[in-house]
Amino acid sequence: LAEQTRAAEGAECVFERSGAVPALEPKTAMYLFRIAQEAVHSFQQDNAAAPRLKIRLSNKRDAVVLAIRSVGLFNTGSEAFPGRFGFPMMGHRSRAIGATLEVREHRGGGLEMICTLPKRRKYRGGKTR
Repeated sequence: LAEQTRAAEGAECVFERSGAVPALEPKTAMYLFRIAQEAVHSFQQDNAAAPRLKIRLSNKRDAVVLAIRSVGLFNTGSEAFPGRFGFPMMGHRSRAIGATLEVREHRGGGLEMICTLPKRRKYRGGKTR
């Protein structure tokens, strides 16, 4: 996605991965990709100048975290963002895979969309929750 965004849109877009991300079910992986795609598109639409984007996928202790950050100034703040562009679809997709979605202003400037997918825990008998 970062490569496609750089090539097609001419935007500065980097991808970072923190830790080995566990294998995900195909539907979950597809939804995470679509959430990232919608966030990148939304940030591009909302930023007057060519955006600087960072896509980060992290393997945390209890969750896989997808964060898309647009560096710089925006036309709207985080409180206005959820009603715009593809956010309703991102919210639907995140709920469908059991993840949470939030948008917040980044202390270094710009906005960050964070999708947190909790890891399933194994219990005795091999059942998952």
